Amino acid sequence: MSSREGSVMGLHRTLPGRSYEVVRILGTKDVDGVRRQYTAFRLEELGIFPGQTVRRLGSRRPGRTVIVEVLGCRVALSTDLARNVLVKALGDTIARRRNDLDCPDHGQVH
Repeated sequence: MSSREGSVMGLHRTLPGRSYEVVRILGTKDVDGVRRQYTAFRLEELGIFPGQTVRRLGSRRPGRTVIVEVLGCRVALSTDLARNVLVKALGDTIARRRNDLDCPDHGQVH
């Protein structure tokens, strides 16, 4: 998929420096659904849920860890987890306005 504005893609396929809106959190392969619920809950605790804006900062190691900024905090996600977060590109003005909140331990990678 391309990273054009409005196009939906996995967070792991996003471009550094761009802002995105979370559209959906995908489930995992677990049949009973327990892991999916935990994954969505954990991502929500980190501030990553549908409607939220995230900014891709880069990767620690290409193909292994995705680093994003959400609510003023840097968050590192595994590539596998980032695949479950579907996003669409936003214009920079909208993203800056929605990410004006600060995290208490700003600068920490969670």
